Amino acid sequence: MVTLLSTVMYKTLAVSNTLIVIAVSCFFFPWIMKPFLALLVEGVSVKRRWAVTMEFLIGLGLMALALSLAADSFFVSSVVLFLSVGCFSALHDISSDGYYLIALSLPDQYRCVGHRNCFYQLAQFTCHGGLIALAGWLALTWSVTIAWQMVLLIAATVMIIISMWHAWQLPQVESGTTGSSRLAKLWPIQQDIIREWFSLKQKGLFLLFVLLFNGADAQLGRIVPLFFLDDTAQHGLALSTVQVSHVLAVGVVALIGGAFLLSRCLRSWSLYVVIRWASVAMIVSHVGYLLLVFKPIASLLGVMVIHAIAQAIFGFGNSAYMALLMKETGGKNYPAAFFALMTALMSLCFLVFGLSEAVLQVWLPFSMLFLFAGLFSIGIAALTWRVTTSARWL
Repeated sequence: MVTLLSTVMYKTLAVSNTLIVIAVSCFFFPWIMKPFLALLVEGVSVKRRWAVTMEFLIGLGLMALALSLAADSFFVSSVVLFLSVGCFSALHDISSDGYYLIALSLPDQYRCVGHRNCFYQLAQFTCHGGLIALAGWLALTWSVTIAWQMVLLIAATVMIIISMWHAWQLPQVESGTTGSSRLAKLWPIQQDIIREWFSLKQKGLFLLFVLLFNGADAQLGRIVPLFFLDDTAQHGLALSTVQVSHVLAVGVVALIGGAFLLSRCLRSWSLYVVIRWASVAMIVSHVGYLLLVFKPIASLLGVMVIHAIAQAIFGFGNSAYMALLMKETGGKNYPAAFFALMTALMSLCFLVFGLSEAVLQVWLPFSMLFLFAGLFSIGIAALTWRVTTSARWL
């Protein structure tokens, strides 16, 4: 929600594109810190308790964020609160991923990766479709600020209810020491994780792959909603907030379809083969956005179709990428910390390329931004084929 909702919210609150891209890119910083936060999760308490507590704190943070929008300096205070919610969310990611890796056997993890990504995309659907559309509809009756305050309060209430439900329903699956005895072992845990990392073969190539695979998606993730919302004088499509919510919602449905398609493909082909061809397909996905720039489509349905095709390919490729990371980290001594390191590199990619887009979008039109993302995807496809054709690259 931190990165998905904030882009559209700031745009409708008349914040400049440059500030939006910079702020939203910086919101990935808590996820970059996940390797360090993971040490805290591994050393203090159990992952179930971490997950439930962070869900409750996210709800409180969203309530505070809703109240901050009424202030004159809402941008600064909202950025601070978004970063706070991002920290809670990053801790929740670490603990929930670790809980998933501990509660399920490796075959079950591999079999359920499509369902896992499906529910992740359903959460995106709620943000992109439901909450943004709700804000657009409420803005027709009240002011834009009040509309977003109501949306954030609804989201906060849902998160608090979810935390209470999980506190009641989630089974206890962890054993071992807790509290100060585990806290005292933080440094040995960190040494073990570092030792495992340096035991990997082809570390540099693996690091490069994990860091750059989502580079094109990182570039487009902040730019595409702005492209939809900007007026035609700025070479945008001039869609309303409600129309954008419909387009984004259809895109999320397509992402879910891509995740399910991955599960089907993995029944017949190796994960390494699937991710190779997914990287090639991701090159093609950028063509549709270029088409919208040079030959704008008057029909909202046409925009939905082009966006859905691109998002289905991204969903398929990203699900294969996450499946590969989970497959390779599931057997480690500290799977939550090791997986957090992998996802931190992914978040660093979103931060770096998001900030680069903040600079480039000032000087370059949308057509050049989409073209650059497409050319970058060609390099990523070549890198993916290189690392996955090795007999054993981890």
